[in-house]
Amino acid sequence: MISGRCCRSLAWVLLLLVVASPVQALRLGAAGDSLTDEYEIWVPQYLTPMPQFFPPNPQPSGPDPMNWIEQLADDRAAEVDLGAYGSYPAPRNLGYAHDWARAGASSHALLTEGGGQHNGLAAQGLDLVYLGIGPNDFAPADLPSLNLVNVYGGIHDGCQTLASCTTPFTGSNGLLYTSPTDYANDVVARIATALATISASGADVVLGTVLDWNDMPSILVSFPFTSPGSYTDPAGRQLVSDTIDLVNAGLLSLAFSQGIPVVDVRALIAAGDGSLALSLGGIAIQPGAPGGTRDPTRFFLPDGTHPDTLVQGILANAVIAAANAGYGTSLTPLGDDEILANAGLWPDAGWDGIDLDASVFVLTPEPATLALLGAGLAALAHGRRRRRLAGIAMRAPPRG
Repeated sequence: MISGRCCRSLAWVLLLLVVASPVQALRLGAAGDSLTDEYEIWVPQYLTPMPQFFPPNPQPSGPDPMNWIEQLADDRAAEVDLGAYGSYPAPRNLGYAHDWARAGASSHALLTEGGGQHNGLAAQGLDLVYLGIGPNDFAPADLPSLNLVNVYGGIHDGCQTLASCTTPFTGSNGLLYTSPTDYANDVVARIATALATISASGADVVLGTVLDWNDMPSILVSFPFTSPGSYTDPAGRQLVSDTIDLVNAGLLSLAFSQGIPVVDVRALIAAGDGSLALSLGGIAIQPGAPGGTRDPTRFFLPDGTHPDTLVQGILANAVIAAANAGYGTSLTPLGDDEILANAGLWPDAGWDGIDLDASVFVLTPEPATLALLGAGLAALAHGRRRRRLAGIAMRAPPRG
């Protein structure tokens, strides 16, 4: 007969074993484009100033810019497993095994190049996948090396309404379109295909909205390559934005119908014009891009297109907030001090220690949201709506 003391001792041993057992890191993967493809091999290009600042100025010393994948790999390795670091065949480059994103990828490339990013992710048995794709479906210039066609210019120059175009434009899939609405529907359908494949693998998914090229400084000075700075027609620019709004409306409907949380990348990048003040550790993120030499406190890198480390750190925290809210994960957001350190910066001496709350860039399919979705989609379809977050609290309780 086993004594009560022996049973209690055994119970304590088992409890200690459970407590001492290491927590397995969440297997995180990603599909997308240059926002998610590791910055490492692209740094020289992203640090090249916009055309009006040529010749390039020398870049200052300090750490290279890091995107959100690289920051999580460095600072949350105990919580997220991004796979082994190495060189991988197409559609990927140098980076982490679970990051299938490729700079320049469109939704068409996501499905077709190298067997498809979605199929590669589905085969890895991941716990969580971020799917953020679509800006290059509206590329503002022809770039044959990445199979990109000038969709932005086609809509800007040849279309008059969301329903019709005098001059057909070529989509990222190589087909001709005479209706931006039809094109937007096809982009959503391609992203839906990728989402279905990844979800069927058992992974939870966080979806990202499509950013608008009109929110980036480079669009007015760098594109198209044949005539930089010619995208100035207000009606043409608005029509591109309206088409992107249609894509995002479709993505929100798709995600919310399946209970999937969304990171509003469109809203985050739109903050680059200074309409929403962002700061980390008491250091203000300045709007726009630097006039030549890199300034890590600026929103964009010198190319005027890619967000710098501080903004990418906010994106990392938005992905974490979406996963925590949508799936009950308990991932730890990056602290303001950690993100600043990744950029070679330090918190302001007067900082109160309260971190920026990136959940303001997260949309979840709550009942109230679903009830308003129909009205929201109609509004998006009939005019550009830039998300304005002024007045929303940007602070969270201090970390323990």
